[in-house]
Amino acid sequence: MAKLSVDKAFFKAKFHAKNGEIEEAKKVYQAVLQAFPRNKRAQQGLVALNKPKQSAATQGLPQDTAKKLLNLYNQGQLVAAAEQAQTLTVLYPESFVFWTILGAAQNGLGKFIEAAAAFKKVTELNPNSADGYYNMGNALKKQGKLEEAIEAYNKALAIKPDNADCYYNMGNALKDQGKLDEAIEAFNKAVAIKPDYVEAFRSMGNALSEQGKLEEAIGAFNKVLAIKPDNAEFYYNLGNLNHRVSAHNQVGRLYASALDLSPFDARYALAKLSRSLPIVLSKETNENPLKSFDDELESFCVWSKPTKAELDLRENFGSSLPFYLAYYPENMVERLTLYSDAVNFADLDRVVNSKRKDAKIKIGIITGHLSQHSVFNVLTKGILSNLDRLQFSVHAYITNENGENEQIKDSLDFDDFFSISSENQKRDMAEKILADELDVLWYPEVGMEPVTAWLSVQRLAPVQFASWGHPITTGFKNMDYFLSGELIEGVDSEKHYREKLIKLPGTGCVTEFGKWASKPGDWEKSYLHENELTFLIPQSPFKFHPHNDEIIVQIAKEIPEAKFLLPDSEKFPGSIELILGRLKDRFEQDDVPFNDRFVTFPWMKTDEFLSLMEKADIYLDLPTFSGYTTAWLGINCGIPIVTFEGEFMRQRLASGLLRKIGITDTIAQSLEDYVLIARRLASLRDEQLLWEEYRRKIKNAALMADNDFSVVRAFEKFVLQAVK
Repeated sequence: MAKLSVDKAFFKAKFHAKNGEIEEAKKVYQAVLQAFPRNKRAQQGLVALNKPKQSAATQGLPQDTAKKLLNLYNQGQLVAAAEQAQTLTVLYPESFVFWTILGAAQNGLGKFIEAAAAFKKVTELNPNSADGYYNMGNALKKQGKLEEAIEAYNKALAIKPDNADCYYNMGNALKDQGKLDEAIEAFNKAVAIKPDYVEAFRSMGNALSEQGKLEEAIGAFNKVLAIKPDNAEFYYNLGNLNHRVSAHNQVGRLYASALDLSPFDARYALAKLSRSLPIVLSKETNENPLKSFDDELESFCVWSKPTKAELDLRENFGSSLPFYLAYYPENMVERLTLYSDAVNFADLDRVVNSKRKDAKIKIGIITGHLSQHSVFNVLTKGILSNLDRLQFSVHAYITNENGENEQIKDSLDFDDFFSISSENQKRDMAEKILADELDVLWYPEVGMEPVTAWLSVQRLAPVQFASWGHPITTGFKNMDYFLSGELIEGVDSEKHYREKLIKLPGTGCVTEFGKWASKPGDWEKSYLHENELTFLIPQSPFKFHPHNDEIIVQIAKEIPEAKFLLPDSEKFPGSIELILGRLKDRFEQDDVPFNDRFVTFPWMKTDEFLSLMEKADIYLDLPTFSGYTTAWLGINCGIPIVTFEGEFMRQRLASGLLRKIGITDTIAQSLEDYVLIARRLASLRDEQLLWEEYRRKIKNAALMADNDFSVVRAFEKFVLQAVK
């Protein structure tokens, strides 16, 4: 090869290299070396091509430019930082420094797709960049791409296993996936690396709480407070958890500490008031919790007056509600009126006049229970399904959007349907209701969930009324009427309501038992024996008021062979143990054997619970609070129900149902009568043929409880008169 040819070859090799055609350039140098094995220029050219190409970060990266770009980002000028970084990644495409700043700026601007792409480029340029994978994981998590985010976090941890933040963020991604065990494991690794990691302990506590491991969750939050004792929110969270496990002696102190740190936070003040009532009254509980509530109510009324408190109350009313007042057998009108007036705001008493443009009357319904729940199955479904739609249009406002809502919505053919999935959207719902210019607005279950409560304190329609989804007066002055039933109200019952009481026919509801079938569950097969006399007490823990204890003791005393079946509670761990502890003391006081008298059963699916009621012998409806839905299911299973017809509607639900179907011989007018009825039924059970006939009689009579369309016609008449 002549010298001129060699020069041409070098020129050609450089041309290929400049254009990125590295392999072609190598071939040229190799051809030169075949002809001239000692040619230094060819050797040097080939060595240079075989060297790993250095990134711009090490190839004369303009340090001043990088510093200025970083300053822009640190000063919060994210748009400018993102624009300049984008330009610099074009000029220096292999500088992972510029790609990192670009990703961080895009992330700060909420452009998570672009941020993830930039961080991915960082990991391609530098596969050992733990920060690159970590940042990419964060951007993917914010897009909701949880599986990809977790994969990125794991790659980051493989490179840098001591990154506590990475374990923390991965734990949150796993928690969002519902993988709570794995999430808790990740949080534990985070705090092992960083023992004062407050956020990780808090997230761990929340995950444990979701699992129902409330005592462990309390332990996690106690560690949070040990590290950061000046955070009001942590005291509030810990107060909520202690309330759920019935650690009542701790609850008030924790909420008070939260208020000391943040004096005008309405959530803390509302919780301190509402949760002065324990979920379960144990033997250690104050003998008169209502006195504690009254003291707290007086303090709350004073607290609510300053402007700062009022402003926060407007936003956060409903976060905690005095739900448990309904489970004390006293008239609550005065208490709930004081409470209502403390949270009522003059500008929300807006005048809303009817602006009817159509021939139809516009009925709105606000509910958080458009689902297979007692409020829907008993109170709203029958009326909504049978309204005269030539006279009325129905507008539904659903406070907890889910898939079940959609299925039911289609079956009810609403004229308008508006739902929200978050409490943060409650103002949108209020604006929608006002814009719809309704004639009447129906609240079936005020007092059971936050958004409904927040809306119900306002005037959103010319006529507003509640019904007995939560069977107690609302106390709100903007609630005009309370719809109940003739058979579930006693003498002078109007004095139990701030609203004007309207008594619909019968029990005030339209039900249809339908095609629910029973199916024995595993618990029943293992623990329920035919030869045992069983009294079923299917009540939630907060309905076991101590006033009922004497009746249970007397029945146990007079019927020594009786066993009592009580439901356990996943929602309130430890509550049934507190109730049994209280009952044990009461049994021992009367020298009544306690051991082996009580059997607890777990939460059951509807078909399993129906089977349990078919097999159990006698249903005890507790005197202080009666249950309608469970009693309705019970009569359809033919189980005899012993009930006490008390003063308040919430003590008369089962008796009203039994009167409706003509089975009145198990309705007690006194507590002594209640025990006598239980003893009579236990004796009747010994006569097998008579017992079977009696149960068939109840089951056949249950048909009379359903499809009472006179309730619908009375409801329509009420609406027409109220609008006029």
